[in-house]
Amino acid sequence: MRRRLTFFAKFAAVICGLAAAAWLVWQPPSFVSARLGNAPLPSAESRPTIEFDHFSTRHERSSEGSRLTVSMRMRTNAEDGLSCYLFIVASNERGSPKTWAIWPPEANGLVVTASGHFHGASPTTGRAITLTTGWQRITATLPDPINGASFDLVEVYVVGEAGGVLLSRPFRI
Repeated sequence: MRRRLTFFAKFAAVICGLAAAAWLVWQPPSFVSARLGNAPLPSAESRPTIEFDHFSTRHERSSEGSRLTVSMRMRTNAEDGLSCYLFIVASNERGSPKTWAIWPPEANGLVVTASGHFHGASPTTGRAITLTTGWQRITATLPDPINGASFDLVEVYVVGEAGGVLLSRPFRI
């Protein structure tokens, strides 16, 4: 009899724990963060949204060498526009050795580590753009790796004027 009561008590505790976890999962994030003592999250309407469209890549070869051309369109929903810096990093994640290239090329070594990881220590080396509610075309040309491998990942970084990453978006190619 005592074993049966212990089993039912443990079973009831597990069911109550699962119910509490499910309740927290289905609550709005601002409710949960307020309950945990954190500052409420800003509403989605107050944060600028950055949109991408018509992303494409093209490998080109010529007498000057081979290169990857990346093109896309970008815009924001911010009424006043969004001043930011743009970086595009291409890498071959599947190849060995791993190689990478960055656009604009002036940022090489300043915002990307020797292993190809973005750290954004110097945001002003990026391409300064002001995104508006209208679509803006972006075209970047990156040299292909010297070792003959081709890039298989392009990551677009949008960095704010203060140096914080506003958006990081990977694209498999």
